[in-house]
This record gives sequence, C-alpha cells and structure tokens, in this order.
Amino acid sequence: MGSLLAVLRQNLGHRVDRLRIFEVARVFAFDSTIQDSASTVAGYSQTWKVAGLAFGLADCLQWFGGQRQVDFFDVKGDLEQLFNGKTLEFKPFELGAHPAFHPGRSAQVFHQNERIGVIGELHPKFLKSYDLPFAPIVFEFNLDACLSKSVPSFCPVSKQPVVIRDLAFVVQQTVTVNEIKKAIHAGAHTKKNWLKSVILFDEFAPKQDDKALKLNEKSLAFRLRFQAEDQSLNDELLTPVLDCIVKQVENECQARIR
Repeated sequence: MGSLLAVLRQNLGHRVDRLRIFEVARVFAFDSTIQDSASTVAGYSQTWKVAGLAFGLADCLQWFGGQRQVDFFDVKGDLEQLFNGKTLEFKPFELGAHPAFHPGRSAQVFHQNERIGVIGELHPKFLKSYDLPFAPIVFEFNLDACLSKSVPSFCPVSKQPVVIRDLAFVVQQTVTVNEIKKAIHAGAHTKKNWLKSVILFDEFAPKQDDKALKLNEKSLAFRLRFQAEDQSLNDELLTPVLDCIVKQVENECQARIR
C-alpha cells in the first residue's frame, strides 16, 4: 500500500484529478506450519495479493452534472463487479478499526464466511504525512479468491410479469442491511424461489424520539422483486410468502414491520 501512496503523491505534482492504480505482489508472513518445498520456504507464507487505490473525481470531467470525489461505495461496487458471480459480504472490523483506514469508513471483505480482503478510506493521520488534499480509497484482497470463478450457466428468461412489493422494517441502529437481506431471502425461499432481488431504497433515523421510532432505531425500506417461471403471481400467492419473510426478519433481526 505504501508504494501505491508514493505513486499517488508523485502524480499530484502533475495536477492529476483522477487516478486509479493497482499492484499485484506476494505478501510474506511468519507461519510455523509452512514446510520447505519447491515453492515454499519453511516458516513463511507467500500469499499473492492485489492492492488498489482510487483517488480524485469519481468520473472523468463531463460537460453535464456536478463533480464529486470518489468514495467508499464507488470502489465497493468495483470490487463487486470484479468478483462478479460471487456474493461478497462487507463487515465492520470487530476489534476496532484497521490502523490504515478511517474508523467507520472501512470494512472486511468476506466470501463464504472466509475473510479475503479489506477496503476503506485512508486514515486521516496519513493525509498530512503524504500531503494529500483528499482521502483515497484503498483495498487489498487475496488474488486466489478473485481467480477461482464458477462457469456461468444458462437460465431461461421467464415470460411471466414481474411483481413488486415494498416492505419497511424498524430495527436497532446496530442491525445491518445485509443481515436483513439475508433474512428476507431465507424467509422467501422457505416457500418458493420467486424472489429475484432485494433493493434498499430508503433509510430513516429520527433526530429525536417520535411516536414511530426511538433514537436507537432506524427504518429500512426494501423493494422486493418477484417473478415465477410458470405462472402469474397475485396477492393470493404472494401473501403467504410475504408473511414468512416478515416473520423471518422479525425473529432474526428483532425487527417490526412499519
């Protein structure tokens, strides 16, 4: 990561307003379980990793619209595209923030409950030492996790119409969107595999206690997209599925429907 920051600082002198760089290299660490072999050295692990950095404008200079700085969610989306076909989970650091990242603007990256990398905004203490006007977004992950991909399989396109339903839940501030999405999918699939997507479209947190929400609560609204392969869906068919979803979210996330 230090070499990427050095490249960034070097390019700032050329008035670069948008920079995207990455590096692929081995990372060496002590590991007493590693034995000597043709490709290993006893006592050391040699993991191939990819590190990247995004700095400056989120997009190239355009004639329309305003300009904004690249943020955590821009790079998070890039990683999700890079790992297309895999479901990534972004979780906060359990024992405090990573020393290189801004607290609250960083995350661990997991795939199938295995930590494969980290991502976050550079810690403010490094901005001054590297003389940076804005915080870059940096990431690092295991190369093997990216290279191992499953082959896509054909799925027929349904001729049946899509049905949209919106659900809003009130939960504690500590409950994450990902936890609720997992519960929604689990509840839907206990009935039928009709649920195609879940999108968060609204979040509301009160500035003071009101009748509907307390200060330690928030409201999250999700748009659910349903589609069957062999029939049109109506309220009679979807109501049992929605009831199961609501019950699952209530039990797993201590939520209540709004």
